[in-house]
Amino acid sequence: MYCVKRLIVVGAILTAMPVGTALAQGTLTNRVPESAAAGQGRLSPRADGTRAGDGRRDGAPRNIHMVIQTESSMSQQELAAKFDSARKSTQGCSFESYDVRPIDPNTYQLLKSILQGVALPNVASQGAVSIEPMEGQDGAWTVNLKSDTKYLESAKLKVANSTQGEQELAMKAEPKDKTSANLRYHSPGVYILKVPAGAEPKSATLMVTDEAKGGKAPPVAVEVAWPDSGRCYLVTLKGVEGEEKELYDTLKDGKKIANPIKGIEDATKAAIVVASFKEMLAVVIVFKDDAIQLTFPKPGGGVEPKRMWMRFPLTKNDEASISKELDEKFAGDGFKTVPAWIRQNLLGERLTPEGSTGWFELPWNAEHQAFERTLPIDTKSWQERLVNNKEFMGENAILLYEFEGEDESREIIKLDNGKRYRPYQVVGWLTGLPSAPTAGAGAGK
Repeated sequence: MYCVKRLIVVGAILTAMPVGTALAQGTLTNRVPESAAAGQGRLSPRADGTRAGDGRRDGAPRNIHMVIQTESSMSQQELAAKFDSARKSTQGCSFESYDVRPIDPNTYQLLKSILQGVALPNVASQGAVSIEPMEGQDGAWTVNLKSDTKYLESAKLKVANSTQGEQELAMKAEPKDKTSANLRYHSPGVYILKVPAGAEPKSATLMVTDEAKGGKAPPVAVEVAWPDSGRCYLVTLKGVEGEEKELYDTLKDGKKIANPIKGIEDATKAAIVVASFKEMLAVVIVFKDDAIQLTFPKPGGGVEPKRMWMRFPLTKNDEASISKELDEKFAGDGFKTVPAWIRQNLLGERLTPEGSTGWFELPWNAEHQAFERTLPIDTKSWQERLVNNKEFMGENAILLYEFEGEDESREIIKLDNGKRYRPYQVVGWLTGLPSAPTAGAGAGK
């Protein structure tokens, strides 16, 4: 799902906070050569002791600490490169060196909740199961069954790997003292699960038994979507001089920084600012009474689509077949003819297992700044299909964005993947169906 990812920049006030306990992992350090520090980017003092563009009267160098949450794929090296680029491209602010250190997501969430004055969120709560990253342990998660009588027998974890693609990892629950195990008991109803380095978890199937039901009941499969907590870092800028706003403006500038920060508050009037390396997005799918609310962002690259089109839900085979069809359609001037073709192949008014083969539109919601639609579905029929014919169920989609000119001419926009369509996995679809609400008896008829 899409999640709000933020970057918190804090001044000296944060130095007194106990963040050091989460910094046992490796550190990336970069120091400017003395020749560079004395040249470009450094500001000369004025007669009153301040520097041009410096909001501080004493003009003394200071340190800035940033607690950063990024998408799961952003490495320390990639994050460090952004600050290298920002330093080279900023004239009104300089810093002598920086450190980049990994921290665990719980530390990030705790600091965020304290600094922003909001309640600490539950990272993932899906009915009878919650999954949270373990504090101070990279790659380790707690799986809480929320019951002393429930036991986790095994788990199948679906992960994505940059080199091997999607994989399914099978894990058997081991005793508490098997500290090297990928899945082990921790306390009644609670287990520790370790995700292999370089693997990004997508979802899990948990085999759970419950002693409260008596006898030796067979394990029940519980499917959960994995919470996307991304990666978290502490970045310390040392020897900062000049106007900090100049640096933040550079970090936001897509002409100077690849994949820039999407937003950042004014740091000149407060010790805390909040920004993001990712789009500020809502949850993609929300279940309502016999309906789903779908919400998607505007694609990057400065494009301005009028509307979005979607095919969903699709199996992997469906997705491959439609992708092949679209590749053929987009040959030549297909980007101009596909809009009319889509309108000849529209979904009806309701998404049902028997009639889910058409395209449907998600109009632009100016208030929410997203493409959004509440689409009626046959909830009971989908739930029955999930139980009886799961092999025919899919959670994949294909997205297209349509531009409309002032003369009402239409064309499908080319995206940053080089194609005019984007495959997408709606992870919350299959995991949310079993508990999806209905409008009442007869609503699905």
